[in-house]
Formats: sequence, C-alpha cells, structure tokens
Amino acid sequence: MRIRAALLASAFVVGGCVKNISNEERLDRESPSTDVSALNFSELAQVNCADAESRLNEIRQGSRPEVERLSAYMELYKALDERTDRLDQAMRRDSDILYIPEYRPIVDAHGDCFTRTEELKTEFERFTRELVEVPTVQEVRKGKTVPVARVDYAVLRDAIETLELSDREELYTNIAAAERRVEEGDAGGTSAPRRRR
Repeated sequence: MRIRAALLASAFVVGGCVKNISNEERLDRESPSTDVSALNFSELAQVNCADAESRLNEIRQGSRPEVERLSAYMELYKALDERTDRLDQAMRRDSDILYIPEYRPIVDAHGDCFTRTEELKTEFERFTRELVEVPTVQEVRKGKTVPVARVDYAVLRDAIETLELSDREELYTNIAAAERRVEEGDAGGTSAPRRRR
C-alpha cells in the first residue's frame, strides 16, 4: 500500500510539473520578446527599401539598352517584393510588432517597401507591355529592310512571368508572332551569312 501511495504521489507531482511547464511555454509563446527573438528582430530591423529610388533612377537612364533596363526592372522588383514579403510574414507571425513602439521601424519599413514595390510594378509593367506591343525594329541588311528583335524574347517572357500578368498567355502569343516575323526576315538571306562567320 505504501509503495502504491508513493507511486500515486509521484505521478501527481510529475503531472503537476508537466502542467506548469506547459503553461509557462504557452505564456512564453504569447510573449512579444520571445516571438521577436525567434523572428530575429535585429535582422528584421535592417530590412528596408531605402535604396529603391537611386536604383530606379539608374534604370530610367535612357542610354541603357532596353534589354538591360528590362532585366534591371525585374531584378529590383524581385528584391523589393522579397523584402516586403519577409516583413509581412514577420508581422503575421507576431502581431505585437504592430503595437509596440520598439518595433515601429519594422512596420514603417513594411509600409515603405509595399508602396515602392507597387509603384515599381506599375512602371515595370508599362515598360514590359510597350516592348510586347512593339517587339521588333526595322533594320536594313544587304539592301533589304527586315524586322529584328527589339529585346531578347526570353528575358521578355521572364518579365511577364515575374509580373504574373493575368493576360500573359495573350502576351506570349504576341511574342511568338514576333519571333516568326524575325525568323522570316532571317530566311530572306541575312541569317545564313551570319552563321558562316
């Protein structure tokens, strides 16, 4: 009987301890300091989009080849979108970030990144659509005017995919038609000599 009573008492104590630990863990999970630590607050505080304006001004320079501008738009858009998403996920994981003054820089950075990303997307999309609308230029080769690709069509397709445009299939169709026109122009006698060189 004594052994049985001792075992019951031991089980009760152990059970009580487990319960207390569980409650503490639950409180720790609800604690802002623990959550922010898990989210690497110091790293999050360094995430911002302050460099976006200077990088965008570089892209806008008209002297750059169009394919370089397109690639630069795409690279910057991906970078800003990734930063915005990272900050957004942090705030969703720990809603206290929204209310505690110490974490205000994260909220401000998220708002700034979101705004800059949306503004960049509008400009990036406008430039992409312009290239799809006029995908070729005319060149004179051996006395004959032929259509030539305005930009690398693979890069143009990547830009459309990055933007996740709802009408991308139609845009791809336009690019495919432009590719056929360019191939037909090459078939007129310009592509063979180029390959021999």
